[in-house]
Amino acid sequence: MREWCLVIDAVSSKAARQIGHALRDRKLDLEVEASQARVWCFAQSEDSIRGGSEEIRQALVQASLWETAIQSGHLRVWSEQRHRYVDPERPDEDPESGEVWIESDLDLSEIRWRVRLELASVFEFRRVQRQLPKLHRPVVGTGNNHIDLGATDATDAAAVATAAQVLDGVSSAAPSEIRGRLERWRLHQRLAGNFASAPDGSGPGFAFDFGGAVSHPGGIGGAGDGGGGHGGGHGGGGHGG
Repeated sequence: MREWCLVIDAVSSKAARQIGHALRDRKLDLEVEASQARVWCFAQSEDSIRGGSEEIRQALVQASLWETAIQSGHLRVWSEQRHRYVDPERPDEDPESGEVWIESDLDLSEIRWRVRLELASVFEFRRVQRQLPKLHRPVVGTGNNHIDLGATDATDAAAVATAAQVLDGVSSAAPSEIRGRLERWRLHQRLAGNFASAPDGSGPGFAFDFGGAVSHPGGIGGAGDGGGGHGGGHGGGGHGG
């Protein structure tokens, strides 16, 4: 089973093919998505993929691709709940967009109230966003310094506000009624799945350390931010390859 994978984002489609060629004799479970400039390295366990990372690094160094062909690398694990590969450090986030998946207890037709979370600063958005799944309430609006959550009635809204108030990065949480059918209709039209995304739509990736002493100039060495990752179920071999 392909439970874990290392996603290598190349600088171009040609570079992805070159990486695949350099690794093909290493007895690795690989797939090359040249159209996406991406190479997938699969393994059954986290230990296996981390252990194989040094072999991958050495092969790419020998092929003179380590510093020229790679943009970034990311560790991913298969999520049965999401039916896709996700960042093991942030399993509730879409690894492509940084959006947070929220399993809401509410049907959209039940939403009559909102709870506005005022943030301590705009820089707290991401930290607060990552704490929202445990509230099980959909995000119904966002601004530079606030996030609005949906609620059913005054009692529910008060309970959500109490729970939200203690989240790191939240300065206050206040419930208010969503008045009028037109406003509720507009709200429902804006909601396309229960996603909470940053105002700029950005989201950090997880830069996987290949395990060697050489840090990759494109961001592979260390646990800093990086681009890419896998958005959906892998198109090719898939999870069960």
